[in-house]
Amino acid sequence: TRLGCFFHFSQACYRNIQKLGLSQLYDDDPEVRLILRKFIALALVPRDKVKSCFKLLRRNADDRVQEFVQYFEHQWFNVMSSDLWCVADSAIRTNNSSEAYNRRFNSRMLNKHPNIWRFIYILKNEEFHVIQKQLHQLVGNAGGYAYTRRKRARQAIKKTSQIIKLHRLFMEDKKTLEELVFGLSFLVGEPVSKKKVKKKQMSFSE
Repeated sequence: TRLGCFFHFSQACYRNIQKLGLSQLYDDDPEVRLILRKFIALALVPRDKVKSCFKLLRRNADDRVQEFVQYFEHQWFNVMSSDLWCVADSAIRTNNSSEAYNRRFNSRMLNKHPNIWRFIYILKNEEFHVIQKQLHQLVGNAGGYAYTRRKRARQAIKKTSQIIKLHRLFMEDKKTLEELVFGLSFLVGEPVSKKKVKKKQMSFSE
């Protein structure tokens, strides 16, 4: 089954928020930010509930985000099937790791069609790199890189467990569809811009 990448899906949505001039509202207005995050959270809603949840969000959407709603319906339902971007049933919701590996491997090739000797040389170097990384991890000497990887892994596990819990409560009829997407909305979306956060901190200190 072909499955999209949640990271790229959410980034595409946020780029459109910026394109439509909604970034300031996203930063300043918690209500607008919540509405927009709910649309992004549709990717984490059970597949068979995505369309009905979208209709619910569209019906209750603020007038200020109507252009985004139109974009979302066109891009993510008409142009693309929701089956491609709904990742609710997937434990691995992004393809970032494979993309990073491909970029690094391709950069070592120097050109698209290396000769056989260059290719063998690169494969041997790659094998050495992988073994070295495994040894670093075994002896706990991978430095900040390993710490960052472990931290991200813990965050991903925590987020996945929260998604599973919300889904379970929904399946047990302890949460409505509206409550489900509300809970999921806190697990997605871009944070308020750093510039905005800094400005708020300065105003509190004054």
